[in-house]
Amino acid sequence: MQRNQYLSKTLFLLLYLLGLVFVFSRLDHSIFDGNSYDVLLFSSFSTLAINIILINSFFETPKDVVASAVNILILLSGLFIDAQFPKTILSFLFAYAFISLIIASFAIFLYSPEQGIENIKYRTSELLKKIAVAIGSSKIIFSILIATLLIQAYSVQFLTFYIFLGMFLILVASDAVRNAIISIIDYIFSLFKNSKANKLNPIGRVAAVQSKEIFIVDLDDIVKRKECNLFDFVEFKYGTDSYYFKGVIIDRYYLDSIQKIKVLKTKAVKINNSNKKEFSSFQSNIVYKIENKEEDDRTFLQNFVGTIREKSNISQINFEYSNNKRLSHGDLVFISEKNKQNESVDVLYQITQAQTEIKGLENRNEIGFITATATQLGVWQHESRNFEKFGWVPSVNTVVKLCSDDIEGPEKKENEIEIGTIENTNFKVIVNINDIVTHHTAILGTTGTGKSVFARNLIRELSRANNKIFCIDLTGEIKKFIPTVEVINNTERFNIGTDNKNLAQYIKEIAEKRGRDYGRNPPQFDALEQGVEDYMKQNLSAFINGANNVGLFELPELSNTDETLEYTKFFFKALFNLAKEGAFQNKQACIVLEEAHTLIPEWNFVGGTDEKTARKLTNTISQIALQGRKYNVGLMVVAQRTANVSKTILTQCNTIISFKQFDNTSRDFLTNHFGEAFVASLPTLKNRRAIIAGKGLISDVPIIFKVKEINEEPIIVNPANIVNANTGW
Repeated sequence: MQRNQYLSKTLFLLLYLLGLVFVFSRLDHSIFDGNSYDVLLFSSFSTLAINIILINSFFETPKDVVASAVNILILLSGLFIDAQFPKTILSFLFAYAFISLIIASFAIFLYSPEQGIENIKYRTSELLKKIAVAIGSSKIIFSILIATLLIQAYSVQFLTFYIFLGMFLILVASDAVRNAIISIIDYIFSLFKNSKANKLNPIGRVAAVQSKEIFIVDLDDIVKRKECNLFDFVEFKYGTDSYYFKGVIIDRYYLDSIQKIKVLKTKAVKINNSNKKEFSSFQSNIVYKIENKEEDDRTFLQNFVGTIREKSNISQINFEYSNNKRLSHGDLVFISEKNKQNESVDVLYQITQAQTEIKGLENRNEIGFITATATQLGVWQHESRNFEKFGWVPSVNTVVKLCSDDIEGPEKKENEIEIGTIENTNFKVIVNINDIVTHHTAILGTTGTGKSVFARNLIRELSRANNKIFCIDLTGEIKKFIPTVEVINNTERFNIGTDNKNLAQYIKEIAEKRGRDYGRNPPQFDALEQGVEDYMKQNLSAFINGANNVGLFELPELSNTDETLEYTKFFFKALFNLAKEGAFQNKQACIVLEEAHTLIPEWNFVGGTDEKTARKLTNTISQIALQGRKYNVGLMVVAQRTANVSKTILTQCNTIISFKQFDNTSRDFLTNHFGEAFVASLPTLKNRRAIIAGKGLISDVPIIFKVKEINEEPIIVNPANIVNANTGW
């Protein structure tokens, strides 16, 4: 109960009791003359007034019923010796009070909240409580006694009866009159307060301190206070040191029929002699609602999302979500901390997980809430264009804020590509072209997550930067969206020795002879293989020196897998030998392996007659992965899963970009690159969201990002050409 209101009620009670004394004395019914009826009536009036005005202002409990019943029994005991008082009425009153006492006592005895609301004892206690309060409240039980006394002992005295009846009705029959008198007294009190006091809106009282940042407040009854909602601001004076606090409501719940709110401190002012007058109207521990938010308050709420919880650590924080802002996986949040130089810095974290939790309160009460997990990126350094790790854990209940659109990140420089942004921000995710090519890049993800579209856009960007792109795409998807040229002419006939064949025919011949003579090195192979390689190098050189930067390696009509693998192996061997000869001294080459598992499978996914040939092809590509950087040649590996792709080659990829993944093999492999927190979020990534880490990224930490909006249309072939081709016109 608010202090002013309590004083007003107390003053009204004193005035009422003085009024009773005055009425009794004026009516010649002095309570000091020994008249048992007068003493009993005055005692009943006084007890009823104390209970109604002061003690039971809001509700009664079985304990209050016990106290009222015991008082009645004590008061009635004096009437048994009065022969004039009817014993029937006396017995009824005595029995009524005694039954109320018994019911209330059993309600107290059976109360067992620790056993849960389903327990029979608890439910019985609740039922008895309702009955006891209904029939044995002080208002009912003393009203019966007073009414009986007035009728039995004072009805013959016409004036006395109606004056006492009026005093009784002021208490019982007219709450409006009683409350009006209390309001008048309260208003008189307010006239002696300054203007600040008249503007205060008390809503409750501080009940507990959860930490130095969090206060628990018991709210007053809704009819006696202003309405308050989540994210309303409040102010109060608290503690023996007399501090003024300002805070925001971040949670509300019920506990044992009392509504409580959780207040997060946003401002603290030490009250001293210089500002004491400013805060003189505040009563200690009374919480007041602030009607009009200030600019600082609105700024605070713009990005407030929660407070740090227990079991956070240096690399990862857990925070209780406040429901103030809508969050999603990958959002960027920050906390404000002091570094070793005592400078304020913003430590950035990225949300990687969230879960629901239930927290136990007193007497088995519980509340539910959401806990989010965010992994530290660090303090962004504009000069070095990198994140610097913050080496300490934030305190419990530290404020967590959502990064806004205007957060500053790196700006793209020459020889760099912007591949996306961090979710719901303008923080750019940028890669270095030289690093993603020469240090090799892997792009992973299940079908339909945006992996292939992203890879094709990266090919376009690399091409614009004057890199030579060799697309090994056995599915034919790349040429549907990117203009390409064939790097190898499969139809042209050329001579090796006396033979005049096209490339596919020579490859078939080599595959057949190798199948028969595998394990030996037949002399006839040397000239044949050298001729095929020379022809390929001639075609490759023409492309390298040509104007088009995107070349497509397509397979001719080959009869089996052995021939396909043999053909592909020759291509890589010829390309790598050209690189060794200095073909890429002034430019870079990127070999794109689309659906990489078909070209560089893991050994346990290879079987059949082509196993030995497949191993040779993988070894050839591995040489490029291991040594290509020396010759400005790099790989871009595009695959759905890591499980069926050669780990010898994947482990050489220093930049990893992964879209959604589900299998454990991929997650185990990627843990070494991303860390457990980011890998755990792989199955929940939305489409067009990916995680990147490695040499090519302009930062040293993994990042969840949203890829750029890419609108690509299939390349339209002239219908007239199709008709002519089909009809011969």
